[in-house]
Amino acid sequence: MTVPGPVFRANLLIRGEDHVVALYDTEPAGVLCTVINTTTTNRYTRAFSADELKAAKLTKTQADYFHLVESLFFAPSGGVNELQLHSSLAGMRPPVAFATAAAAQHYLTNAQSGNERFSQVLSRGLMMLCKDKPMGLQAITRLGKWLLENNPNKPKVVVKK
Repeated sequence: MTVPGPVFRANLLIRGEDHVVALYDTEPAGVLCTVINTTTTNRYTRAFSADELKAAKLTKTQADYFHLVESLFFAPSGGVNELQLHSSLAGMRPPVAFATAAAAQHYLTNAQSGNERFSQVLSRGLMMLCKDKPMGLQAITRLGKWLLENNPNKPKVVVKK
């Protein structure tokens, strides 16, 4: 069994650095694009859906593959040095941002939950678990139930008669 190769290959200069671009036909889904920086060997991958190709008026011809490759650029995503592959053609959606460890840490540290930070609410829930000492899945279930019952974003209203 042979593994199918790329339907199109080209070298491309992006941000002053040489990259090898390969397009793979993923019929019926669209086209998978891989870009490798020849100096740093950093690899970037992006899937362009059949709907995006149609919106950009691209068919799966060599001329259209060339047009797609010429439209590629790196878009910043999240952190300072994090880049994602994107196309400047009309109809191509921006790449979906991906979470990084630093972004997740920043969010969990600073996210507000009512009048306090999420980390403070979570700490109270974890202290409750330490007192009760449930085991295995019971611990996860108990923490989830506690978070639902003590969610500061959904305060309980007590009506006095």
